[in-house]
Amino acid sequence: MKNNIAVIGKYNDETIIIDEMFDNNLFNYYHFETIEDYNKVKSLHIDVIIVLSNELETEKVIKEIIFLKEIYSKELIVILKNKDMVSKLLNENIINYICCPIIDDELIIMVTRIIKTKDNTEMINQFINNNKYLIAINDSEEKYLYVNEAFCAETGYSKNELIGKTPKLLESGEHSFMFYDNLIETLEVGMIWKGLFHNKRKNNTLYFQDTSIYPIIVNDRNKYYISIARNITKEKIISEERKLETDIASKIQLKLLSDDFYDENISIKAKYYPFSDVSGDLYKWHKISNDKYVVLLADVVGHGVGSALITTVIVGIFKSQLEKENGEKNILEEINKGLISVFQGNELLSNYYCTAVYLIIDIKEKTIEYFNCGHPQLYLIDNKDVNSLISSNLPIGLFDNAEFISKTIKYTKDSEILLYTDGIIEIPIEYTKMVNVLESELMNYKNNKNSEKKLLDHVENEILEHYFNKINDDITLISIKLL
Repeated sequence: MKNNIAVIGKYNDETIIIDEMFDNNLFNYYHFETIEDYNKVKSLHIDVIIVLSNELETEKVIKEIIFLKEIYSKELIVILKNKDMVSKLLNENIINYICCPIIDDELIIMVTRIIKTKDNTEMINQFINNNKYLIAINDSEEKYLYVNEAFCAETGYSKNELIGKTPKLLESGEHSFMFYDNLIETLEVGMIWKGLFHNKRKNNTLYFQDTSIYPIIVNDRNKYYISIARNITKEKIISEERKLETDIASKIQLKLLSDDFYDENISIKAKYYPFSDVSGDLYKWHKISNDKYVVLLADVVGHGVGSALITTVIVGIFKSQLEKENGEKNILEEINKGLISVFQGNELLSNYYCTAVYLIIDIKEKTIEYFNCGHPQLYLIDNKDVNSLISSNLPIGLFDNAEFISKTIKYTKDSEILLYTDGIIEIPIEYTKMVNVLESELMNYKNNKNSEKKLLDHVENEILEHYFNKINDDITLISIKLL
């Protein structure tokens, strides 16, 4: 939208060029020879008035200018013929003036600057009166100089009750001295402070206020503080409720995981590092006969509550299958059917699936029948080598009636198996590099098997401790020692 410019006064040879300056598409331009002519246009919104002093008497010009300023509260620019008028204008706090002759685009530049400042002021006024934000300005002694309507409405205090008071009026007693010391120290060094206040209204009810405080120094000596805040009580309550629910979900999920297990045939241990309070990782094992054991490690895509809930479906199917005769052989097919039934037709769940490793260990035959379903390779460590057992099936939960094919290998006494979820090799470094690091450390472990260090401790000490701050996914490590 174009700005409206009004020129009041008669042109002379030196001011006629104003017509040429404003005869363009940037402004709506109006010329009035007298103030009386200007007064006749009641409905016209003028942004800037340019007053031509010309040959008028100094006192008359000053009176007219003061009249325009007081009656119309407009931004004024005075074109001076007589430089002696400058001091009189300044005395009236009129600071925008140009002495004839007008040089180049001097007038256009001044008009543009005034309009920009005016627009910024209007924008600031709109912001501080926006009811979404609680705005306050405090002086160097922390006393309120200004509060907006939203601030008053939230606190229950009127402007008269707040102006001249300090924020102590709103203190709830919930914050420590250290809290306020940190706030003061931050502002004193000229930095912005951001934090959460638990404040008290006039009626003694409490509310949470997310606040940013900006220290402002004017004229190198006068310090002010502008605070911009919003009430987040509802968000805080919801967040705390969700945190409680997440804590409960985390405790339930931990109960679903298998405890470390050992007997005369086998030892199974796990280390579990959820990225958040709940995880998409799941591990279960079970002794199904005197000489047969099953181990399942599943990794639901993603992490958090959604993935954790899906692991509960897997646990239910795992347990129910093991109650059936020879049910262990069809566990993956049944888990796949169960996940498909949950995922299909639900857009929110359409991107979920899981990778898994499933082992059937036969102590009598000394065999490991393994199914790798889109999961990173597992490792069998014996006295001779570190054997990589790669994926041979697609992930679970993608296709109806999927068939899962196993492979079987022989093992020797004191062999160990390492299972893990992909969080350990998806550290934000080259994928191949992390696989190589893992395999190298497993080889080091094999070559030093006589040491007291256990397999999981070795992986934890040699890999996780170096990269723990880079991990952005759940990590599970499982060692199976075949005795």
